Amino acid sequence: MSPEKERTCMDMKSSSPDGHCDARSRAWHTFFRATVCLQNALEDRLKKKLSISLADYNILIALHAVPDRSMRMGQLAAHVYYSPSRVTYLVTQLTKDGYIAHVQSQEDARAVLVSLTEQGMDVVHRAYELHQELVRELIIRELEEDKVDALVDIFNDIEGHLASVYDEKA
Repeated sequence: MSPEKERTCMDMKSSSPDGHCDARSRAWHTFFRATVCLQNALEDRLKKKLSISLADYNILIALHAVPDRSMRMGQLAAHVYYSPSRVTYLVTQLTKDGYIAHVQSQEDARAVLVSLTEQGMDVVHRAYELHQELVRELIIRELEEDKVDALVDIFNDIEGHLASVYDEKA
């Protein structure tokens, strides 16, 4: 067993109630720790540089991704996999910050959409650059191209499975 696997096993045995240390357990444990570290680093950088949270960024980037930069609240919640109440709270804060505005739907006069403002567009572009810079700095730069391709395949499989499970529960 490599030193990295041995260290992961040692960490897992001390923190795992059942003491398991098979390949799947190591994969999950390593993935979990790595994603928590990356999310914490991104959260810290976004807060320090732009005064937004990672959750704020997820909302803003989701709105940026649609053609008219607007969505209904329910669509937005489904898109970012957050509860409707969490999206309501985040949108309220982002509206106060001037990054999001409430607009009347052109297709349904009864519907109100949340829409990215020009100020919101600016912060999305700056946050995206920070995000890309951090991912390159902490992850991509350290990996060979074949490992990057493998990560894409693995995460596509995981996301596809999780999305189908999440959609079934919705």
